[in-house]
Amino acid sequence: MAKDTYHDVFKNALEKDGWQITDDPYVLDTGSRKLRIDLGAERLIEAEKEGKKILVEVKSFIGLSDLHEFYKAVGQFDYYLFGVQRNQLDRKLYLAIPSDFYDAFIKYDAYNLDYIKDRKLALIVYDKEKAIILKWIE
Repeated sequence: MAKDTYHDVFKNALEKDGWQITDDPYVLDTGSRKLRIDLGAERLIEAEKEGKKILVEVKSFIGLSDLHEFYKAVGQFDYYLFGVQRNQLDRKLYLAIPSDFYDAFIKYDAYNLDYIKDRKLALIVYDKEKAIILKWIE
């Protein structure tokens, strides 16, 4: 399966933020199929002396319709989240989105912000030019 356009950019941003990539991709076996979530990562949290583990689905949002791209990304995220929960994984799932998409489609749109909050979507906003993480939304 092909990687999203900014997969490697986001991977670099995550590493710069102190995360160790453990899986690229993270393969989740559901029994009937294998889901390939873009990245698995972990980081040792010094104060807690335990690791935090995450899974990240990276999206580029470069299609013609922001709304259509958002539908596809949220549907895929929800499908993966069901697998993570069903398999009781000790990892939190995030959807990584570029900052230009976040600024144009989500940041000032009350409906989209309410949707994200209501559905408890965990987002990571990244700068695709500087390869850095700008914001974690949980």
